[in-house]
Amino acid sequence: MKRPPILQTLRTPATALLLSAAIGCAHAADQADTQPMVGGGDRVEQSGPTGMPATTGSGGSADTQGTFSDSGAEMGIGVEQFFSDASAQNIAAIEAAELALEQGSEAVKTYAQQMHGAHRQNNRDLRELAATLQVETEDDPALSAQAEQLLLKLRDGDDFDQAYLDNQIVAHQQAIALYNRAAQIDNEQVVSFAKATLPTLQEHLEQAQKLAGRAPAQPQ
Repeated sequence: MKRPPILQTLRTPATALLLSAAIGCAHAADQADTQPMVGGGDRVEQSGPTGMPATTGSGGSADTQGTFSDSGAEMGIGVEQFFSDASAQNIAAIEAAELALEQGSEAVKTYAQQMHGAHRQNNRDLRELAATLQVETEDDPALSAQAEQLLLKLRDGDDFDQAYLDNQIVAHQQAIALYNRAAQIDNEQVVSFAKATLPTLQEHLEQAQKLAGRAPAQPQ
């Protein structure tokens, strides 16, 4: 599933100002289709700086051949929604890391290199599982993530480092929330994948908090 890309470069201060204003529009667009529905249905909680939403919605399960069937409406999040959100999160983390490898300090570059490798591997594993369950994944981050990463390009030095780390703190908090919900899905393969991933996400969050000079969060 391909998300539409937005502007790829920042060329003028006017463009930057317009893009800053567009952040709110991107968030609104991300949320417009994800507000709670009366009487049930999918919804997505408000996304943060990385556009990596914590999600809720209908559930799903796999038959004995591993083919996805949307039969678990009582669950907190559906299989399809999990794979869509998780893959978009991974791509946002990879693209943010690539930017940090260009503009960050040495400490931030070290962290970004770790994020780049870890999220690339997680996305490969995620896509492999999605193929087994016959569900789609995303090829791009959410629109709000694309816009905010463009704004990161305007930062430099310590200002960039702090903005990137703030981005990663929120990103991993949202990822942990998403995977915690996925761990409740009525699908053993998804539950196993989510539970195996959560400790790594928690470690990444604590590393970002430490680099940003914040107290590590307690495991969720």
